[in-house]
Amino acid sequence: TDAEREKNRMQCAALLTFMQDRFKLTLRAVIDTGGKSLHGYFDRPSPAALEALEEIAEALAIDAQVITRAHNPLRLPGCIHSTTGQSARLCYLKPKHF
Repeated sequence: TDAEREKNRMQCAALLTFMQDRFKLTLRAVIDTGGKSLHGYFDRPSPAALEALEEIAEALAIDAQVITRAHNPLRLPGCIHSTTGQSARLCYLKPKHF
């Protein structure tokens, strides 16, 4: 339902905030694909932080692949969600200064 999707998005936002606060990860972008979740892109964490994130994901019943897999091109702004037909949109961007 719409209410369930909104609740899941709020939980995703809380998890992204937790990762910033607890692990001091730099959030670079948040993408809303029009489905039930938000997708956060961070600077690559240290191996120790990555291992801790995988353990936390398991404890929270989150698929650890969302933390460890390579970029998914379908989660880029403008791509069309296969189930909803909605266009993915950029919700947040923090550019990296060169």
